[in-house]
Amino acid sequence: MKEIKVTLEGEDFYIDIEQAQKLGLLRDNPSISNFHIGDLFKTRDSSYVIIMPCGYSNRYSLGGLYGFDIFSNFGKEGATKEEILAYLNQSELNAKFVKNVNRDVEALMKKLISK
Repeated sequence: MKEIKVTLEGEDFYIDIEQAQKLGLLRDNPSISNFHIGDLFKTRDSSYVIIMPCGYSNRYSLGGLYGFDIFSNFGKEGATKEEILAYLNQSELNAKFVKNVNRDVEALMKKLISK
């Protein structure tokens, strides 16, 4: 039996992990550990954010439906990879990876240019 000790308001409780999983009481909440330019994420409120390069080395911005940096306070200098990961992993944001859109954008541009 796999148990975990949890202390709530000074009182100890033991949870049988396997039984809790069988009962559906535990949920996976995988964190985002990496990203690439062009990765698209969907947030809790059904907004979408995309990882964009910033004009500075190893800095990133977030773009979305309403423009760049709308979802963050990173400013025009952007954010580090660690800051973006921390932002995406906020529990209230609940960001989930959708896909990388670079190839979609490339195909769209080729189609537009060929006309």
